[in-house]
Amino acid sequence: MSNYRPIKKKCWINFLKYKNCIPSNGTNHVKWKCPNCLQSIIFRNGDKDIPFGHIKTNLSTMEITIEEFMNWVKENC
Repeated sequence: MSNYRPIKKKCWINFLKYKNCIPSNGTNHVKWKCPNCLQSIIFRNGDKDIPFGHIKTNLSTMEITIEEFMNWVKENC
């Protein structure tokens, strides 16, 4: 995991939209509900970059591999 850098929030949000996730805004945190996920995807609203540790946890919730996500980032961000 140490080789991975934080991802721009705009890129992360575009990925969530690509996966048909729906936002539900909060005050300090933003929640997204994704199809077939039992838990919401949550990240801090004020951050401009999302720490990769948070992304890794959310990808696990979404049952998406890091490689799949990084390939999407390479093509779309």
